[in-house]
Amino acid sequence: SIIAQDSCIGCTDCELSCPDFAIYVADRKEFKFAKLSDEAKQRAESIKNNNYRVLSEQGRLMAREMISTGNELAAIAAIDAGCEFFGGYPITPSSEIMHTISDLLPKNGGAAIQMEDEIAGICAALGAAMSGKRALTATSGPGISLKAENIGLGYIAEVPLVIINVMRGGPSTGLPTRVQQGDVNQVKAPTHGDFKSITLCATTLEECYTEVLRAFNLADRFMQPVFVLLDE
Repeated sequence: SIIAQDSCIGCTDCELSCPDFAIYVADRKEFKFAKLSDEAKQRAESIKNNNYRVLSEQGRLMAREMISTGNELAAIAAIDAGCEFFGGYPITPSSEIMHTISDLLPKNGGAAIQMEDEIAGICAALGAAMSGKRALTATSGPGISLKAENIGLGYIAEVPLVIINVMRGGPSTGLPTRVQQGDVNQVKAPTHGDFKSITLCATTLEECYTEVLRAFNLADRFMQPVFVLLDE
């Protein structure tokens, strides 16, 4: 519930600040972006209106409307949120995030690296986050299983890190080209021990962008890994 419903503008500040996550803003009239450039706000507003357009190098919205994917928007959101490092390993269907962010990060003063496996990918991202950089890793079902021990390191060491899981059919190596929302229970307890997990689930193209932005803010606020679940 919301204490002052009549004055609620859907900014989600109360939702993010509630220590027990007892407040949920169901109908967001607008999304409040923290520390975003005017260019990012313009892009986000365009995505909100289901009218995504690619920005030219001069910062103007191109007249031609472009089709985008959730993976691409997630990568763009990470850049707009101030992400400076990506460490990961290609795995269907999350590889597009790596492809996109590896092009964008060097142009924005960051670095992206493909490691030798999933474990090394999250270790690199954790190392960057420990040095004070906003960091991201992305994977799919089996990759989360491989990252489990180091996800626990992120919790116990209080390391802010965003982990995007583009879900696919499972279990085991599963069905890379089949849609499934089978990892919801997994992210409640992705590693052993006692901790509180934070997970955001995107249901639209808009939320593929906004929830990644929100994940970086939550990771910094609570000093822990934050998951974003996307559909394949």
